[in-house]
Amino acid sequence: MNKMGAEGWDYLRADTLPVDERSGLTGTKTTLQNLLVFRRPLGEGVDMPLVAPLVATVPRLGPATEAPLGPAPAVKLDK
Repeated sequence: MNKMGAEGWDYLRADTLPVDERSGLTGTKTTLQNLLVFRRPLGEGVDMPLVAPLVATVPRLGPATEAPLGPAPAVKLDK
């Protein structure tokens, strides 16, 4: 920790996050994990890399309409 502090890292906060873990064959249990968050300033002349947002492009759908009345279409099974 002292070495990291000498390199410019500052403690920011501690978060407690719930984690679901397997317990036996079908069970789960929730445990808490601690996460320490640190930060440091970028050096002079260092450009921040441009990172694309992690948001997937979702196609826009039109308004919902009611299903037509009548029997359901037949399903053809290939054998």
